[in-house]
Amino acid sequence: MPLSRKQIISNGQASQALTFNFDYLSQADIKVFVDEVLKTQGVDYTFANANEIDFASHPAAGAIIRIERQTPNTARTVDFQDGAVLSEADLDNSAKQNFFIAQEAIDTADESITLANDDKWDAESKVIKNVADPVNNTDAVNKQFISTNLPNITTVAGIASDVTNLAAAATDIGTVAGQISPTNNISAVAAKVTEIGRLGTADAVADMNTLGTSAIVADMDTLADIASDITTVAGKASLITSDFVSDLNTVAVTDVINDINTLATSDIVSDLNTLATTDIVSDLNTLATSDIVSDINTLATSDIVTDLNLLATSDFVADLNTMATAQNVSDLNDVAAAITNINTTATNISGVNSFAERYRVGSSDPTSSLDAGDLFYNTSTNLLKRYNGSAWITIASGLTDVVADTTPSLGGNLDVSGNSIVSTSNGNISITPNGSGKVILDGLSHPTSDGSAGQFLKTDGGGNLSFDTVTTDLSGDSTPQLGGNLDVVTHSIVSTSNRDITINPNGTGNVLLGN
Repeated sequence: MPLSRKQIISNGQASQALTFNFDYLSQADIKVFVDEVLKTQGVDYTFANANEIDFASHPAAGAIIRIERQTPNTARTVDFQDGAVLSEADLDNSAKQNFFIAQEAIDTADESITLANDDKWDAESKVIKNVADPVNNTDAVNKQFISTNLPNITTVAGIASDVTNLAAAATDIGTVAGQISPTNNISAVAAKVTEIGRLGTADAVADMNTLGTSAIVADMDTLADIASDITTVAGKASLITSDFVSDLNTVAVTDVINDINTLATSDIVSDLNTLATTDIVSDLNTLATSDIVSDINTLATSDIVTDLNLLATSDFVADLNTMATAQNVSDLNDVAAAITNINTTATNISGVNSFAERYRVGSSDPTSSLDAGDLFYNTSTNLLKRYNGSAWITIASGLTDVVADTTPSLGGNLDVSGNSIVSTSNGNISITPNGSGKVILDGLSHPTSDGSAGQFLKTDGGGNLSFDTVTTDLSGDSTPQLGGNLDVVTHSIVSTSNRDITINPNGTGNVLLGN
């Protein structure tokens, strides 16, 4: 329990007692804070007595009020002098100053972060504020730093599988990246996307794998060197053996001839020569996997190639880099989440525009584009007006007091919230139900008309009250009973008209007179 400070949660009521139980040297040593803001004695609060304060304006409910003692610790309260009178008060004040400072130091230590037995700092479930952004890996992190970087972390976490796939393909990516500069082979290949599409079939990839071996490449180089000889042989077709003719028949089908015609253009031959280097063949082998071929087939359509050409401009790439920040991605996600509302607004844009034309705000009444029913809020007079077709008319404000409503009607139960229903100027409070209605107070139904003089209200036990006459003559009671001893109080029991006075005990009972 603190020795020199007290914390109180305000209930918002001026009647709340704000007391403390610790001593002090001077009222100036008592400091009062509301939500950590120091208040001024004599302005914001005063001392009701030695250990209680009153606020000029009581803090709102939930505000944290802190009363603490701050004893001066930069100079001694009492300076003893040689030959001076040594009084008890001076000794007490000097000792109290040291004692109070020690108490305040203990409270400060108790409320500080301490090193626990497990050699870890313990904040005792309290918030640590004003923490700077971390610099080193072992620094503490504040909430703002986490909130700022969390979207980036979340974005990366959302594409974790993609990151994993890219990491697995790092070698292939490096190979492709190596072809961007300085040779720019990737751009050259991209310019031939149509041709690559033709070569991207499974059969063509298989054939290129077959042709891509070093032995076949060497053979093709050899054939290229004897192209003239091949031409000469072609001129001697009559000398070709049946096997050769059979082979030619195999090659001479329409599909193969079409393929050869497609490949026989100077551009394709040039491209094949370009692709026939060891490095390119190696790259093609890398690209010839089923996954990459599938991806190339997906990308090789004319529409996607057109789209890629549109996206590949430096301006658009710069725009994508600008848009790719975590904040912009978050904003786009927010917009996407509200797309239904955006579509609804777009569908009703004529109504939105109509409202913008109908309702205006300004410091002076409009004089143009006026239509009956227009609304205008005048910021100079703080009045809402409507246009009636010829002039601006101020719209009357709503009721601010029940007294202004001459026919008030409750829309629900009236909760007095601890208050009373009172009248002023000695006025009566009338409760008059309509027609056959009755006044029911706390479940008891009262009569609708007055009774006779001297009557009283009685209940039937079912919540209904009625007027009844108090019995003052026992002659109307045919079975009277005494609830206690009958005290005649100096009077007598008498009869009238010479009637007998009969005392008749029941059963074996006796008549006892006297003791």
